[in-house]
Amino acid sequence: MHKVKYSTLVKRFLFVPAILTVIALLLVAVLDNGVLGGSLGFVWVEELCVIITFWIIFLSIFFIDRENLHIRIRIVTLSPRLEEVVEDLCMVIFDLFLVVSALMLWPNLYSHYSALEWPMKVGYLAIIVGGVLALVGKIAKWGDRIWNRCC
Repeated sequence: MHKVKYSTLVKRFLFVPAILTVIALLLVAVLDNGVLGGSLGFVWVEELCVIITFWIIFLSIFFIDRENLHIRIRIVTLSPRLEEVVEDLCMVIFDLFLVVSALMLWPNLYSHYSALEWPMKVGYLAIIVGGVLALVGKIAKWGDRIWNRCC
């Protein structure tokens, strides 16, 4: 029996619909502004599309890292094991930077999106959630390895 990876399911049922939603919303907004002269009043579409795109990007960090789809530039040749450790360490540092930076900004986020009137924290929450998911993924990866070695 063919087993589907959960990352494939997330892509199919979360990321693809989100991207299609952004495309559809932008198409409606362009038609409204260009053909109907803005009579439908879709001034909120651009902000919503930015928020959806932001969430897609930062949730993708976890899946890109888990599937090992990073762009790599090799300057020094290392053993495969050491290379994996260095890559994981760099990813953990990057994820920590994202999460800590967003958390440091969090108390100072008082502004709102102008058309949607949603707090800016909605967008910054994507950074925190994406970074934490990626960190949890790394911890799970190394925890699983350690568990399999010793038990």
